Amino acid sequence: VTEIWTDDRRRWPTFVANAFDRVATSGRTFAAFQARNIETTLRNLKRELESNRA
Repeated sequence: VTEIWTDDRRRWPTFVANAFDRVATSGRTFAAFQARNIETTLRNLKRELESNRA
């Protein structure tokens, strides 16, 4: 399983994207916020798959 996130806001000015990120993610960059979300998703998927082995 591969989970990929692509920031489609390339047309946004950097200062606008950074300001939005800080508000939307409680002070983190959106990349850091998404990395945490991806880690959580993959950890939960692994747990579910391993619990259904029996």
